Amino acid sequence: MPDRIVRGINGPRGTVLLAGGLLAAIHVMSCLPAGTDGQRLPLGLELLNQAVPLVVYALVWAVPAALAGWAAFRGRHGQVRRRTDVAAFGTLTGVLALWSGTYVLGWVFDPHPSRAWIGVGIYLALAGMVAGAGRMLNPNPDHMAARRRGRVS
Repeated sequence: MPDRIVRGINGPRGTVLLAGGLLAAIHVMSCLPAGTDGQRLPLGLELLNQAVPLVVYALVWAVPAALAGWAAFRGRHGQVRRRTDVAAFGTLTGVLALWSGTYVLGWVFDPHPSRAWIGVGIYLALAGMVAGAGRMLNPNPDHMAARRRGRVS
């Protein structure tokens, strides 16, 4: 729907990339230290934070956020998939799938009963949706215009 309101968005593929870029940008902010002092991290993130600072994970999330934001506005190309949006879909899918691993860590290593399996399922489902959307083609603008004029059924 946003691709019909904002003309610069690359069709439905761009809309998915825009939403995925927003999700990744939120993760970038969540991994930055500002405003998080004294807050307890989920166990999986705490374990990762002991190995590598969370700022590094912010950079990991920043790559798909930037790619998705850029590819979402690369212009309408009809049914053609461009390298930038293919890369954006791929990195976004990958980081979502990998991030589910943080919840796997929390689920496996938490000494108390945990519902971290919910996070695993959510991130894997999001990765699947993004991967599926990345395989779809935007509608052919010429076909859509002919359809509006009543020349194609």
